[in-house]
Amino acid sequence: MANSIFMNIYLQKLREFVNIFSNDSESIFKAHGNTLIHPGEFGKYREETTKNILKMLLKKSYGIGDGFILTSKDTVSTQCDIVIYDNNTIPLIQENSVNFFPVETVVGIGEIKSSLNKTQFKETLQKMAKNKALQFERIKQKRQQESDCFNEFDSICSFLICDDINFNLQSIDFDEIYQGFDIALRHNCILIINKGCFFYKLTKDRIKGSFFERQSEKELTYPFPVHIEKGAIYPIKSAILLNETSREELAGFFFHHLTLGIEKCIIHSFHLSSYSEYNFEEYYLQDN
Repeated sequence: MANSIFMNIYLQKLREFVNIFSNDSESIFKAHGNTLIHPGEFGKYREETTKNILKMLLKKSYGIGDGFILTSKDTVSTQCDIVIYDNNTIPLIQENSVNFFPVETVVGIGEIKSSLNKTQFKETLQKMAKNKALQFERIKQKRQQESDCFNEFDSICSFLICDDINFNLQSIDFDEIYQGFDIALRHNCILIINKGCFFYKLTKDRIKGSFFERQSEKELTYPFPVHIEKGAIYPIKSAILLNETSREELAGFFFHHLTLGIEKCIIHSFHLSSYSEYNFEEYYLQDN
C-alpha cells in the first residue's frame, strides 16, 4: 500500500523535474531572438533538479556532485554533469570550485541534456563509455580481486537524461553506437522524457538457477548491460519502455530502477598513498 504523504511529495518533485526539461521552462532563459541567454545556467538548472530527486531516493551515504574522475594511474575523465560517490570514504577534492573524485569512490555518472540529434546522442553515450572505462583502473582489495561473484556490480552506473531526440526511437542501434567498446561500458539506463526509456531485460533463461530466481521467475527489468553467472558473461538485451502514460510516471520508473542499480554497485577503498608519489606505508616511526 502506498504512503499518500510520500507519494504527494514525490509526484511534486517529478512534475518539477519534467517541467524544467520542457519548452516552457527553457523559454525563461531565452531572449527575443529565441536563443538561450545563459545556456550554462539553464543546464545547471536541469542538473540541480536531477540531483534533488536522486538525493530524495538514495541513501544519505551517497554524495551527489559534478566534476571529474581521477585514477591512481594519472588518468582524468572528461567533465561529468552528475557524479554519485561514497560520501563516507573521502570528501570530494576541490580546486578553484572544480570537483575531482577518486574512481574508487564513484558509483554513478550521468549526462543531462535537452534535445539531441542522432550524432549528439551517439557522442554523449560514447563520452560516458570512455569515462566509465576508468573503472578498470580502480585499486581493488585482495578479497575483491579474488571474488568473481556478481561482478557486474563492480562497475560505475552510467545514465543519460534528455528531454527529446529528433529521430526515431526505434532506429537506435546500440551495437553501432558502441562499436569498439567493451559491452560492460554501455549505459545502464537512458531517459528520453518525451518518448521513453531504455533499460535491459533479464530473460527467464538467465534467471533460472541464478541468484535472481529467488526474486522472480518472470523477466526482470535490469539496470546492467551484462550479467555474470558462475564466471560466464552474458550480454543483456536492451529493452524500451515507451511513454504511453505520463512523463511523470515514466520518470518515476526510470529513477526507481536507476537508484536500484546505483545501490548495487560496489564501493572500493580509497588509499592516499596510491595517489601520491610518496609511499607513506614505508615510513616508520623511531623511538624517541
